[in-house]
Amino acid sequence: MKLYKIKSILHNGRKGKRGEPREDGRYPLRIGRIVELDVDNLIEGIPLILTYVKDENGDDYRGYYLQCSIIKQIDICKNNDYGDHVCIETNNSIYEFEALEVFEK
Repeated sequence: MKLYKIKSILHNGRKGKRGEPREDGRYPLRIGRIVELDVDNLIEGIPLILTYVKDENGDDYRGYYLQCSIIKQIDICKNNDYGDHVCIETNNSIYEFEALEVFEK
């Protein structure tokens, strides 16, 4: 498992112009939150589940999670010393994550 920071949440073209930031609803509140993400277990066609670790202020946010819509595409790129920069497109949005650190559960 790795910790990832939600870097941005963008429109995927379904409900707004592709690539534009999601500013509707609760989307802006999610930017900066830290989640546990096991990219090896992500499967296209299954809903994206984000397990929160910290909120955008760095406060403990364990016990909370977000069930997103179905994953359409997963892109993993080498980005920093910890490893991955991950973009996950769901039916409704594009989530961009920045790898922070590796941890053992």
